[in-house]
Formats: sequence, structure tokens, C-alpha cells
Amino acid sequence: MHSPKKPALVTGGSRGLGRALCRHLAAAGAPVAFTYTRDEPGAAATLQAIQAAGAEGRAFRVSVLDAAATTAMVRELEEAWGGIDVLVNNASVSQNLPLFRGQAVYAATKGGLESFTRALAAEYGRKGIRAHCVRPGPIETRMLEPSRRLARTRC
Repeated sequence: MHSPKKPALVTGGSRGLGRALCRHLAAAGAPVAFTYTRDEPGAAATLQAIQAAGAEGRAFRVSVLDAAATTAMVRELEEAWGGIDVLVNNASVSQNLPLFRGQAVYAATKGGLESFTRALAAEYGRKGIRAHCVRPGPIETRMLEPSRRLARTRC
């Protein structure tokens, strides 16, 4: 994922793997924008890390589920940077739902995100826009804590 000077957007960039991706892109010289939904201190830390790497950074408190806010964010980045050349789909949903808990919901959203990213890559790749999907197995981050608590109560 080496994209010097090409503007990048990372969804879910306020902590964990998303923050690491933002730092990596910034270190390569890319201007980096990222989304987050709740973690203001984490977003501030990510923005500071991007700027410390000497890159321009922008943080957007936008849910990937909010079409209007996402459209406004993209328009702002188009005006500021001329567009987005690298999209990293890192954000997912991990909340508990009535029938499904933590990792089941996370796995389902990542599966959908992977299919979406493949379609984006096919459609926009010929225009020079790269689309990446982050789909790791379990990583020791705060996101995994609800699943660990649930496992402890059942053991």
C-alpha cells in the first residue's frame, strides 16, 4: 500500500489498526483523511500522528452508514485535494444486535465490506483509484473486549 503524495481516506482511523494505517500512509508522504464515530481523543491522537509525520491530515466524525455526511466529506476532500486516490475500508460494525453478538456481527460486516471493496476496485481501478479492504482476524484492541467479556461469562 505504497502511495506517496496520493490523497488517502481511511475509514475507522481513530485507533488500533486504522490509526496504524493512517500513520503508514502519512509516513509515505500521502495526505490522509480518516473517519471516526465516537473516539474524539483517539481521533485527535491520530491527527497528531499524521501531522507529526509531516503530512496533511483531516479527521471526519462520520459514520460510513450516513450517506449524506459521507457525500459531504468526499466533496470537501475533492475540493481540498482534488479527490481521493486511495481508499482503505477499515471501519466495520461490531455492536451487539438482538440475535447476534460481537464477532458474528463484525465478521458479517467485514464480509460485506470485502465484496463492496472488490466492486469498487473493479469499477474505479481503471481510473487510477485504489481500493483496499482491511480484514484481519482478531487483533488485541479495545474492539475485542466485549467478545472477551462474553467468553469469560460463558466459561
